Amino acid sequence: MCGIYGICRFNGGLDLDLEFFNETGEHLSHRGPDAKGLFFDGFVALGHRRLSIIDLSEAANQPMSDDDGKLWIVFNGEIYNFLEERKRLESKGYRFRTRSDTEVVLNLYKERGFSLLERLRGMFAFCIYDKENRLLFLARDRVGKKPLYYSFKDGVFSFASEPKALLKCGSLTPVPDFRSLSYYLSLGYIPSPWSAFEGVRKLPPASFIVVNEKGVSDPQLYWELDHRKKDYLSEDEWCEIIRESLREAVKLRLISDVPIGVFLSGGIDSSAVTAIMSEFSSDVKTYSVGFTWGDYDERAYARVVAQRFSTDHHEFVVSPTLDEALPWIVRYYDEPFGDSSAIPSLYVSKVASSSVKVVLNGDGGDENFAGYERYKGVALAEKVLSIPGSPLLGRLGGLLPFPKRRGFMRKVRRFLEFLSGKDLFSFYYGTMSYFKRDDLEPLLGPSWESKDYLGEGYLRGLYDRFSDLKKVDRFLAVEIRSYLPEDLLVKMDRATMAFSIEGRSPLLDHLFMERMARIPPELKLKGFKSKYIFKRALKGILPDEILNRGKMGFGVPLEHWFRGELAPFVKENLYGGALVKEGLLSLGGVKRLVESHVEGKSNEWHRIWLLLVLEYWWREWFLG
Repeated sequence: MCGIYGICRFNGGLDLDLEFFNETGEHLSHRGPDAKGLFFDGFVALGHRRLSIIDLSEAANQPMSDDDGKLWIVFNGEIYNFLEERKRLESKGYRFRTRSDTEVVLNLYKERGFSLLERLRGMFAFCIYDKENRLLFLARDRVGKKPLYYSFKDGVFSFASEPKALLKCGSLTPVPDFRSLSYYLSLGYIPSPWSAFEGVRKLPPASFIVVNEKGVSDPQLYWELDHRKKDYLSEDEWCEIIRESLREAVKLRLISDVPIGVFLSGGIDSSAVTAIMSEFSSDVKTYSVGFTWGDYDERAYARVVAQRFSTDHHEFVVSPTLDEALPWIVRYYDEPFGDSSAIPSLYVSKVASSSVKVVLNGDGGDENFAGYERYKGVALAEKVLSIPGSPLLGRLGGLLPFPKRRGFMRKVRRFLEFLSGKDLFSFYYGTMSYFKRDDLEPLLGPSWESKDYLGEGYLRGLYDRFSDLKKVDRFLAVEIRSYLPEDLLVKMDRATMAFSIEGRSPLLDHLFMERMARIPPELKLKGFKSKYIFKRALKGILPDEILNRGKMGFGVPLEHWFRGELAPFVKENLYGGALVKEGLLSLGGVKRLVESHVEGKSNEWHRIWLLLVLEYWWREWFLG
């Protein structure tokens, strides 16, 4: 993993202060503390901050060039099949000076041009400067594990792994994009290609752009996961394919010249990765975080797995305070980010960073095998919505008293509330969104510049694209293009990079995903049994108490903290905060939201969390 950045002006060249350009890289030092480098030829400047994982020698530092200096590259990520590709290229006469995967990418470009992307198996964001053809070629991996932001203004193109490197170096002035912020309020994240800042864009996953004298091309898609083709094999055959595919994906991700560990939550996905890793290594380090609030604490399950596979296990307990976590989130995520599981992700990364530089995780299991609870809800909603008059049940949900304890009755109430929509998508959107259009009317103040509500239309557009798919595959196709890259992978990249460690996701290997997409959806959600075929494949590998446990998620007890220890913190920061003082939020609307939660009349913790993150983000970027 690394931090990359650069600036280019083909027409007229650049009058660049290299010392100032080097300072830009300091904003990415957490992504690469081991080495730094610069390249500048009057038209293009490339910068790199290195986290050394493979080939630790200085020869593998970046920016890196080919033998004659006609090609230059800055690369962030890992290519897991680089040894195989290197051997193939060497047989065709290509020469290598290092053992790094970066040099393989450079030679692949010499061999294949833009189509090199078809050969890469891994995670990446990179820029290649082709001096002979006077162009930049920038690309991002298929699923969206590695970030890439860019801007084009007044003939100057700039890019970086994180927007702070674009905005804090003085080349761009940070201006909030209120239309993009509407996505944040509804979904908890801002999807590609938009960002929280005007003039800054994110390159979407599985896309590339070309920069030359004519300007910047539109992003071009080079890969898309296909859920349409199915293989109707027996359950036993599918179980064998799953096991062997998982073993291959995990084994590939054990290539490293530094120590490797595993983030172990005690859920099925991270437990499966731990189990398979233990087949290839006798020294497996595992890391878990927990809370003193029992409903959110998975450490007991993690211990079961750690003991079963004799790992060197490490734990950390997160205390009910946000004094550390909130500043971390605005510092390392740059954009408002509403997924509160960033908190345990940051802490477990901090713990792991003391003993390893690479960690495997279980991200992708739910997206491959329909593991989220909402899929069960969608299946039930489909049956209920077929009954005449079913939307009336949605009104009933709003009339039921709010259950103060988590449990069955709260699930019933939420289910009924989501039924108030006109179709199955409306139910699904209810499970994925936080502020609806009507919620924002009394909350936004007169200074909030855009009253657009874009989140629902964004997901509806994806949903409509896949109208030919069966229900489960349709929602999986939506989430693999939205929630997975824009929430889950952002969370993990920023959390691990904050503490200079590399996260690897075997379940998001693109070949693994392509194979799993061919599984018929009825084997993923069988009746109301989620992850059916994945659990069956892991029978005998994982303990039964892990396979049979309910899904908990990587949650944080903010609901309880905001009613208890942190209630004064919430009121202090929101009632007298910058958003209210500057007229961006209505004090009355904020008070009604917070008091309803504190008094136990409703459960508003997630909305409160979104506003707290937004408040801290605004202070960081616009109040100095």
